[in-house]
Order: sequence, then structure tokens, then C-alpha cells
Amino acid sequence: MVLGSLAATSLPSSLNLAFVSMFCFLPNLAYNSSLVTNFTFNAFYEDMNINNLAGYAYFFNLAVKLAIDDVNANPTILPGIHVNLKQFTNCGSFTPGIQDSYSGNSGGYAVSTMVEDLINNNISAIIDYEYSKTAKSVAEALSSSQVQIPYCTANVLNPQLADRYKYSYFWRTIPAVALGNHITRLLTYWNVTRIAMIIQNQDSVGYYVGLKIVDTLRTAGITVVAILPLPNKPNQNLISYANRSLHTVNARYIFVSGQTPFTCDILYMLAQMGWTGPNIVWMGLNSPTPYTDPVKTYGADYYTIVQGFIYLQPLLPDGSNPLYNDLNERMYKATSNYSTETQVGPPGFDFINWFGVNSGYDCAMMLLHGFHNLLARDKDLTLDMLVQRKAQDRMNWTLFANLGYDGLTSDNMTLNSYGEVTNAYQFVYQTGVYLNYSIFGQTNPNATSFSYYGDNKRVFYGGQSIPPWDGPRTQILTVYSFYDQSGILVLCLMALGLLASIVSFIFLLWNRKDKVVRTVGVDYTLVLLLGCCLLYLATALPLFNLTRTICMLKIWLPLMGFILTATPLLVKNIYVFIIFNSRDRINIGSISKKLYAFLAGLIALQIIMLSIWSTQVKSLPKWISNEKHQIQQCEYSGNTSTVSGFLYAYNILVILALFCIAFNVVNLRAEYNESGLLFIMGLLYTLAFLIIILLPSNTDELNDIRWSMTIFCCTTVLISLLMGSKAVEVWLARQKMRELTKPVSRSSTGARNQSKIGKESSDKPSSYDGLGRRGRPIGRELIDNHAGKRSTLMNIDKFENAWLANQKSIFEVYPFVSKVIAGLEFWETCQIDIVRCKERKWFTVRTEFKAVSYILLQATDISATDNFAFITLKRSESVNEQVNGKDYREYRVKLEFKNKEFTQNFLNEFNSLSQQV
Repeated sequence: MVLGSLAATSLPSSLNLAFVSMFCFLPNLAYNSSLVTNFTFNAFYEDMNINNLAGYAYFFNLAVKLAIDDVNANPTILPGIHVNLKQFTNCGSFTPGIQDSYSGNSGGYAVSTMVEDLINNNISAIIDYEYSKTAKSVAEALSSSQVQIPYCTANVLNPQLADRYKYSYFWRTIPAVALGNHITRLLTYWNVTRIAMIIQNQDSVGYYVGLKIVDTLRTAGITVVAILPLPNKPNQNLISYANRSLHTVNARYIFVSGQTPFTCDILYMLAQMGWTGPNIVWMGLNSPTPYTDPVKTYGADYYTIVQGFIYLQPLLPDGSNPLYNDLNERMYKATSNYSTETQVGPPGFDFINWFGVNSGYDCAMMLLHGFHNLLARDKDLTLDMLVQRKAQDRMNWTLFANLGYDGLTSDNMTLNSYGEVTNAYQFVYQTGVYLNYSIFGQTNPNATSFSYYGDNKRVFYGGQSIPPWDGPRTQILTVYSFYDQSGILVLCLMALGLLASIVSFIFLLWNRKDKVVRTVGVDYTLVLLLGCCLLYLATALPLFNLTRTICMLKIWLPLMGFILTATPLLVKNIYVFIIFNSRDRINIGSISKKLYAFLAGLIALQIIMLSIWSTQVKSLPKWISNEKHQIQQCEYSGNTSTVSGFLYAYNILVILALFCIAFNVVNLRAEYNESGLLFIMGLLYTLAFLIIILLPSNTDELNDIRWSMTIFCCTTVLISLLMGSKAVEVWLARQKMRELTKPVSRSSTGARNQSKIGKESSDKPSSYDGLGRRGRPIGRELIDNHAGKRSTLMNIDKFENAWLANQKSIFEVYPFVSKVIAGLEFWETCQIDIVRCKERKWFTVRTEFKAVSYILLQATDISATDNFAFITLKRSESVNEQVNGKDYREYRVKLEFKNKEFTQNFLNEFNSLSQQV
């Protein structure tokens, strides 16, 4: 916002006040930006309906103008100063039909345009009649240190504006913050201890005042059995939801916190569903008096429906006060032309009672009395300084807090610590004769007592005088939200789970070529992680209000998550089982395609059965109760259909299949053996299904939390066992690799070990059969029938089971199809596998990224020195290696073991297997 110049634009003896309101409701006005330039009080504004907000804007403006006229005519108040009134629109210009759509959503215009116009027109203070939503933005701008314009309101109830630090120039002549105390006092007087709240959540007054009332009621020990936030124009689905909720809690007293149109809509629509009659008491902030013809808008039964509706209003001024009748008469005369055309009423029409204009009148009088007191108090302040806005820093709300002013609203109008006049409240009920009403009682200003007006107690529906029963002492309504502890816990579970799934997904793709990670089956695990995401999303379902859609999702998400996590585990282990148990040559590609199709079929079958089930079963939320709580659960009618049986049976069969395949892969080698994971997940799936199926039979406020925790724990165990273990394994392997492959330490170790065996010939070139890209590879090296010639040094893995030591550990089919060749730098940790496939035997040297195999038939000699083993192998006859013109028919592998004993054990087993060939 760009603030305009603070220079005065009017005569030095003129003090400018502004009335801010919804002039966009009034036709035929001219504007200079937001300033109304042709407003007159005796004009007839065509098409203006005084029964809507246009009437309030017009007549409040008139009351302010009359107050200013009284001050200008009184030589004892601000002598030497003439006060002017200017009108500003906070919502732009007139648009046909705007009264049907406007809801105070013009705060942006009011701050960006109107506030600057107030400054440019040298406005010293403002009075308003506007929505709280708009007033909040304006009050904050006017209270800023750059503006500092006093702001009095006659109708804004938003309790947020009681913040004396943020809105230090804002104050009001209507009690707002303590409004809940007056409602509580009336209910306590009637011995009412249960009430339901319907809140207009798109309106700042309806929302914030409603929440404040809820807090006040609960503090006083009154149970708010339901809080139903609804939009400005609720559709039929939301009204049906409100109807079910009110029935569930057996509500008898219903309070509507919202604007008049919202109150009328809610009252009529719920009354059509039976929420009217002698056992129901409707209450509200505002009168259920529509701005339009109720018969045309709702129906002829509207007058009967509103009978007994109770609302509250600030205490009306004393009718015996001479100023009361005087103001009414002057307002009637000022609008005689207008009144005649629109039939406002006969002479004597009560503008104060009908429109509450006394608050606007008192606003203007208190502002001007405050300026008068400021001039009298601060001797350094001159008239010119006041009218030229050079004393604005002295005009915050405290200037007007204790003026000694006896006003029209009440005597001695002082502001409390919230910046508002403390006043009593009156209670009004609709008689049911047209829109007639009657005031039946009031509280005192501090809301410590309530009293009826005479015998006017027949205030309830049907003319009853005894307050209806407020219903049974019902249980606490258990509903999770994003703001309570249970809701935050559920939200955290979902967030943590999704984070774990995303991290696992990234880890899987980043390390998909790693030997350890490849053993989990990257393609199958991607499908599994998708299922985990669905399961984690399911944990957040308790946060949403139960509808048919949410009830369906509570079945779809867990079952789809289950099938997407269980079937990849199942199919992947079937694949491993086929490979490791086949005695014939197999086509890996063909088997993979068939198993992919099998997996897709398992998933598709689940989707088909769930789709058919969804069409046959009706799901509706219902409330169940225990001694202390009411819990909302889904009820599925028609759940005993054939499709439901097939659905149960199919998912049980999948779990049983996990146990079956677990038994069949129990003897596979460790890195491919997931039998433990299959057993654990089979048990967890079984336990989770039992918990979820049995939970509805338990009436407990923690049901939804248990449901979410069950799914979260089951899914998290799966990710931890499958991906967490592999992540740890990869990390440990790489840590050890870093320690054992340090170039400096390994080079020196190799040099020392080589000196024990014999000198290497520096003039003997070597051939590596094309192995290796950089550094020193593990591979075949030529020798010239001399021990101690050039060879590759290799550091064996330091685990006890670094190589397979017995027949039981030897697989008939080795999982590697071809050699993985890459360069090495100096020493590298490896593992030795002695493998038998049918009648063939070989040993393989495996590192993290490569493997080189040697046929045992070609081994001609094996020997050991200290912790080194040397295996000499004969090259195939088809290979003719020549280096410097010499033929080399043999090559040698050199291995370093942990110690001499370990080396000798390796030699014994190697020789034993060699002799069996």
C-alpha cells in the first residue's frame, strides 16, 4: 500500500470525519475513487431495499450525520471547528444483484484504495458499518504508525479485533468479546448443559465468535455435543451430514453462529428434515429475518418454522431518554420522501429498535468528545494542528476510554480493556406471527445474572414457557482433525511412512547395479514400494469426515496396498526358486515375462473383485457409543455377498502362498534367501487383517488410531527388513572396502609379502586376457615355469565363511551368467566360491562388482607360503600366448588369507574337490 500525502486539503477550521460502509449496495451514486461525491440524505435511491444491508448503511450514515449536526450546533464542543462528514465505499460501486453475493470479501479494495483516499482527503477519524472480514483489514491499516486514524465501529463483533496492540486505534460501542458469557448465563438459568454449534466457517464473525462461544460454554461446564462448520451456501450433502450428526448426538438446543442469510438457510433446510417443534430450541447470533420476502425465498411455512427462535442483541437504549424519540423523529423527517416511497413506516417509526442506529450516533459523539478533551488536556495542541492531522499519534483508543459521556446507548459509556463498551444483552424470540418478535429478558452488563421481563416466559415453540429437556448426558464426540494431538500423530505417521518409501525408492534406483541391491529384484521392489505408499496414505484416512467415499477408501487402500506388497514378494521368490532348482537349461527372459504377466494378473484380479464389491455394497458412516465416547465408523450393508466371500478368500490364499514359498526357499544361499522375510510378513499380514476385522466390534475412542498404527507398523517392518537391511549391508561393505583398499597401506603390504616369496622379475611382461580397465586386475597372469614370477596379489575377505567349506553350501546352479569385469586399484577384498554344477567344478573369485572363474581341471599345482596360496592353472590348448617371442602355457592366481591355518583349510578343501574330478 502506498500512503498518500498527509497534507491537509480542506480549510483549517474544518475537521473531516468519514463514514465507511457498503455503498456498493446503493444505486445512482458517483465516485472519485472510493469517495462518494453526490450523497444526499433526502434523495430517493431507486431499487434500494431498506430491509437488506443497504438500509443499514443508509440509516447508520444518517445517524452519524445527525450526531455531527448536534456537535456543530453546540458551541461548547470543539468551538471554532466545523465538522464535515464524507462517505467512502469499501466495496466499489453499485452492481445489480451485488446484495445477493457480497459477503464482506472486499478487504483488499478497502486497504489498497479506500485507506489511501482517507489520507488524501484529510480524514481525522472514521465510523463504519461493515462486515468484520473487511473491518479487520481496515483496522490493521489505520492502526499502523504511518496512518494512525481513530476507527469506531457500531456493529463489528469479531473478537480478534480486541487485540489492543495490533488494533490500537480501533474501538467499538458494541460489546463483543464477552458475548459468550451472556449466552452461557441464559443457558445456565435454564439448566441447559448440552448444546450443538453450527458455525459459518467462511465468515469471520460466524467463525471466530462461534469458536469464542464454544470456549466460554466449555469453561462453564456446558457440553458442546457437536461443532458443525458449514460454508456460506451449504449444499444438500452438507445439510444431510449436519442432520445425521445432530441425530447422532441427540441434540435439542442448536446455536447458529453466522450472518442472517446463513442463519435463515440453515434453519429452514434443517427444519425440512424435522429439526423443529416443541422439543427443539434454535438460537443464534442474528435474527432469522431474511433480506428478501421469506415466502418467495423459502415458503409459506417459514413463519411457523422461525417460531421460538432465540437470538440476542445489545441492550436497547432507554426509551424514556428524550434523545431516543428526538433521534427517531429527526431521522424520519430527514427521509420523509424516501420513507413515503418505500413505506418505511408511519410517523414514530423506531429506527433505533429496527436498525440499532444508536451505536452509530454514539460513535460519532464519542469521537468528537475525545477530540474536545484532547484540546483541553494538551495545551500545546492548537486547532490547526488538530484539523491538519498533526496530533494523530495522541489518538489511540485510550483517548476515548473514559470520556464521562452519557450516550444514547447507555449512561457513562466507558471502554473496557478490550476497547469496547460494556453493556447488557437482551434476548429476543420470534413469535411465529409473520416476522414479529418479542424481547423477553436480559442479562446485566457483567453477565452474572439473567431476568425475565415480567411474565414474558412463553418463548419456546408452541408458546411453551418451560425450557425443553436438553437431551441425555451423551458421550464425548470423537472426531480427529489436523489440529488435535491424535490428528497430528496420524499425520506424522503418514508423513514418515511416505518419506521412508521415497527414500527407499531413491536408494533402489541409485544402487540398482549394486550386487547386494540386485538381489532384492529391483523391478518387483518398485511395485512393492508403490503398495507401501498406498498403505501409508491409508493411515491418514481417520483425519477426514466419514463419507461414502472415505468408507470405500478404507477398504480399497489397505487391500490394494496389501496386494501390491505381498504379490511382488511372492512372485519374486517363485522366480528365484525356479532358477535355483532347475536341472535343465532355462530361458531367463521367457520366465521373467511369464512371471511379470502372473504378477499383473494377481493385481488385476484384486482390482476387479474390489470394483464389483464396491457396486454391490453400500457404505454409510454411523455413530456407535460406549460409556464415555461416541465414535464414527463405517457400516457396510450387503457385505455377505458372493463377491465379498471371494475377496476374503483370495487375500487369505495370497497370505498362505507366502508361507508356502517361504518353506521352499529356506535352503537357498543367504543373499537370495528371503524365507525369514516371507514368514514374518505372512504373520504380520495375518495379524493386521485380524486386528482390522475385529476393530469395529470394539467401541473405543482410539479405534482409528489403532487402525492407522496397525497399517503403519506392518508396512514399516516390511520396508525395514527388505530395504533397511540392504542399505546397511551396502554401507558396511563399502566401509570395509574403503579400509582395505587404501593405496598406501596395500602397496606397502604387498611389497612386504612379495619379498617373502621371491623377487618379481621386472623384465617379464604379462598378459591379462583383456581383463581390467585401470589399476591392477584380478585375472590370469603368465609364468615361465618359475615360482615367484609376476602375479596378482589378492586379499581374501576377512569373514570366517569367506569361501564355501562344505558340500552343503555348494549350489548346483551358480547365479552369475557371465564374468563382470572392471579394473581394480591394488588390493581388493574378495570371496572365493568353489562351485559344482552337475559334473563340472570351478572356483570363482568374486568382489563387489566383478567375478572371475577358473576351471578346476586346469589347475596343475597349488601351494602355500605363510598366509598366501598360489594356484597354477593350465591355459586352454586353443590359447597361444606369446610375450617377447616366448610361449606361456600357464598362469597363476595369488591369494592372501587371514592366517596360515585359514590358508591350509582352503588348500585341503580345494585339493579334495580337485581329486573328486
